[in-house]
Amino acid sequence: MKIIEKIKLFGAAAVIGLAGAATQSASAAVVETANLHDVNSDVEIVLEGEDAGTRSWEVDGVDHLFQQWFYYRVEGDDREQKINELGNLAYTVSNGDLDAGEERIHIQYSDDQRNFNIEVDFILTGGQVGSMTSDLAEIISINNTGDTELVITLIQYSDFDLNGDIEDASVQINGGNTAQQLDTFMGFTETVVTPLPTHLQADLEENLIELLENDSVDDLNDLASSASGPGDYAWAFQWDAVIAPGGSFIISKDKQLTPVPEPATMSLIGLAGLALARRRK
Repeated sequence: MKIIEKIKLFGAAAVIGLAGAATQSASAAVVETANLHDVNSDVEIVLEGEDAGTRSWEVDGVDHLFQQWFYYRVEGDDREQKINELGNLAYTVSNGDLDAGEERIHIQYSDDQRNFNIEVDFILTGGQVGSMTSDLAEIISINNTGDTELVITLIQYSDFDLNGDIEDASVQINGGNTAQQLDTFMGFTETVVTPLPTHLQADLEENLIELLENDSVDDLNDLASSASGPGDYAWAFQWDAVIAPGGSFIISKDKQLTPVPEPATMSLIGLAGLALARRRK
C-alpha cells in the first residue's frame, strides 16, 4: 500500500472513531503503556510520566527504537514540554484487520484552560516473519477548541538504535522532510508527507536532548546531517503553526524499517547489472 493511501485510510478510521475499539481513559483507570502488534512487529508506547513516548519497536525480535515523542510550546511559554504533560489523557486501541493483535491507536492530550488538544494516531503494519521490515504511519492533529488564535510549536524527537545497539553509522535529513538513519544491515526512513517542517536537526542524541529539555525556548538549528561514523545519533522535526479558532493543524508522516544489503551483496548486484547492460548493448 502506498504511503499516501495508507495515511488517507488511517485518517478516515480516526474520524469515525475506530468503531468497535476498546477505549481507555486516564481518569477511569491507571494507564501507563499501550502495545501494538502486527505480524512480525511490536510497538510499545508509554503514555504517562517521565518516560512517556514510543519506547520500543521490535521487528522479528530485535528492538530498533530507544525513544520517539513530541514536545510542544505555546506562545508565551518559557520552555518546551512533552505533550503528555498536558494531561487529560484518553486513548483508543483497535484491530483493523484479521491478524491477531491491535495495530491501531488514537491518543489525545488536552489543555482545558488554554482550549486546545493534541491527538496522535498510529497504525502499525508488520512485514512477513523474517523479512525485518515494518511500517508505522502517523497523523498528529493540533486542535484549537477556543475562540482566540493559537500560536504553537510542535517538535518530534527521534532516537533510533538500529540493530538494538546505541551506535549507528549515520543520520541525515534530505529534502527538508525525509530522515534516514543507517547501521550495519539495517536502515530507517521517516518521510513527512505534509506539511514541510519549519526547522529540523540531525545531531548526537545528547545535543538534542539538552536542547529540548533545558529551561529555555529553543528552535532546531537546521543542521541536516550528522558526522559520519559510529555515534548515538538522533534527529528532530519542528512545526510552527498559527491556528484559527475552531481550526486544526494536521501533520502526516510515515516510518519504515528495512534491511540494507551488506557491501559485498551490493557489489555483486552492481556487477550483475553491469554484465546485463553489456549483454544488452
